[in-house]
Amino acid sequence: MKILKIIFWITVILIALAFSRTWLLPALDNGLYKLLAKNVSQNTGPVPDNQEQCVAEGGDWGRAGLAPKETCRFPAADAGKYCLAGFQCQFGQCLGKLNLRKPAVFATGVCARYPVTFGCSQTVHFGLTGSGICRD
Repeated sequence: MKILKIIFWITVILIALAFSRTWLLPALDNGLYKLLAKNVSQNTGPVPDNQEQCVAEGGDWGRAGLAPKETCRFPAADAGKYCLAGFQCQFGQCLGKLNLRKPAVFATGVCARYPVTFGCSQTVHFGLTGSGICRD
């Protein structure tokens, strides 16, 4: 009888962990980001269409993902800063290292450099890894 109670509570804990990793923590993280987000000064004017003007205004010039044309993107002020959740970052994304061979459950991440991240990455919400995604 005692072993059944232990198995029951282990099952409940595992289900709660899975639920919180996939739905609860990402929703809470996103809600906190929206609540705490400050209007960080970003370039809201026209995006420069040449490399010289882009670099002069503090942007990075290059291809974004698989786009055939080079463009100007403005990086976050906190890009690369260690984080445990997205609400700590300017663009609301805390990214961990994605390792498909050994997926982590607990991790720290770094703040995303751009609002849209290309390649494969895994989100981190309150020290727990979220879903992995690959964008081209």
